[in-house]
Amino acid sequence: MGLLAAHPARLGAAVGLAAAMVLAGVGLLATSGYLIARAAQHPDTVLALMVAVTGVRFFGLARAALRYVERLVSHDLTLRVLQRLRRLVYASLLPLAPLGLGGDRSADLMGRLVEDVDELQTVGLRMLAPVLAAVIVMVVSVGLVAWLDVPAAITTLVLLLVAGVALPLTLRGLGGTLGRREARLRATRRIVLHDAIQGAQELWVFGRGAAFRRRLDGLDAALARLGAVQAKLDGVREGATVFLTLAAPWAALVAALPQASAGGLEPLLLVPLTLGVAGAFEAVQPLAEGLQRWGRASRAGERLEQVLRREPPVADPPRPQAVPHDATLALRGVRFGYRHGPVLDGIHLTLAVGERRAVVGPSGSGKTTLLRLLARFADPEAGTVSLGGRDVRTLRQQDLRAQLAVVPQRVALFHASVRANLRMADPGAEDARLWRALQDAELAEAVASWPAGLDTLIGEFGNRLSGGERQRLALARALVKPAPLLLLDEPTAHLDADNERRILDRLLEARPDRGVLLVTHRLVGLAAVDEIVVLDAGRIAQRGSHAELAAAPGTYRGMLLAQQGRLDG
Repeated sequence: MGLLAAHPARLGAAVGLAAAMVLAGVGLLATSGYLIARAAQHPDTVLALMVAVTGVRFFGLARAALRYVERLVSHDLTLRVLQRLRRLVYASLLPLAPLGLGGDRSADLMGRLVEDVDELQTVGLRMLAPVLAAVIVMVVSVGLVAWLDVPAAITTLVLLLVAGVALPLTLRGLGGTLGRREARLRATRRIVLHDAIQGAQELWVFGRGAAFRRRLDGLDAALARLGAVQAKLDGVREGATVFLTLAAPWAALVAALPQASAGGLEPLLLVPLTLGVAGAFEAVQPLAEGLQRWGRASRAGERLEQVLRREPPVADPPRPQAVPHDATLALRGVRFGYRHGPVLDGIHLTLAVGERRAVVGPSGSGKTTLLRLLARFADPEAGTVSLGGRDVRTLRQQDLRAQLAVVPQRVALFHASVRANLRMADPGAEDARLWRALQDAELAEAVASWPAGLDTLIGEFGNRLSGGERQRLALARALVKPAPLLLLDEPTAHLDADNERRILDRLLEARPDRGVLLVTHRLVGLAAVDEIVVLDAGRIAQRGSHAELAAAPGTYRGMLLAQQGRLDG
């Protein structure tokens, strides 16, 4: 409603045009009725009918023109509001990623962004504008009828209130509950269907496809039952609306007959009076249908409000500071935890341009969480994360992340070409730079052998590539970005030993223009890094060079012996 009110000129035009269109219909029926009745009296000259003929032509043409323009204006307003609302929802979702959306289903979020936003078009097209237009039509129509006959006006007003207020409110109470239940069922079905599509291969392998089909059938059956009840309500609504529309002219005629019989009202005017009353009911006919959909619309609004009002895990400062020239990234006394307890505690770490650091440790030791704090996907509970000596909370997130090229464990590739995926890191990157990045990621030879080369489509989530190719393409994308710091989370997890060794040699090659932080549990190629930080249960257990840690008893030596044992086996 607030977004609609932000366009007062268009909203006013839509309401005014809708009211004028219905009033033109009232005028058309009234003048047509008068023309027929007057013609039946066989006037002496056709000139006696010219005013009525002109009125019929005017109202007939005006009604068609007003309907056309009203549809243009009202739909333009609605589409503008939906576009704005969809942008607001997406803008609210973006800062929630990745840590703020951990409990949400992607299918449910897509439903909110698409179906729930679309559902709210009924607020403008079928609720707000029709209600305001109906008020205008009721006031004008009842006023015109009262000018001819007060009892007929009172009768018309009562029936208009029954059709435009009592009936819609009654159906709103019944339809609202049904609409909410339908919205919940549709959301559940959307999630189940998304899971079935995404996991189709697993469902087929484990023979669970039939179980998912039965669940979908159950949801469809429940929706069909709700649809049957909704259809009955629609029948009641349409029947009641038609009955009131047809009964109102007769009631107005009966109410006006005493005055006509007494000579206070010319009998000829009874015809335009009754037909004009029938035309006025066109304004209240959409109200019952609109309010009957209130439940679905309100449920959609609630689901969108849940997104729009959710606080992101991190936010930009009101007055951000400039990015320092020194791109040294540092953690000082950092503590952080999730709901189940602390994950990191007392962490000290620095990464400067030209340095190579590695963070290793067993699974669950907090390695990935440390990387998320460096990229400011979350803020620490204690301690500071700084860039060039400035707390990252004083910088814009966009400015901070411009200094970082990150390769997470779970990479997201888009259904586009190799070139388009690489240019996500830098839209202006030339092909020569793309090929250098592919070369460093040991993927250039493979891409060159594909018929379309850089224009090869990789499929949704990169499903036309192997697991290793997807990992290397994500790594190449990070290398395309002109950032001084490279943060890598298990970048070679899906690679064979030879490719892993060659890629790590390239990445960990000493360069004065780039610092590298390697987060891994695989102790391969770490002799080239300047320092290794060993995490264990969220704390720094050891730190030093590969040679120093391999010679000293502790977590690192234990991991190294275990991995060498697996290789020997």
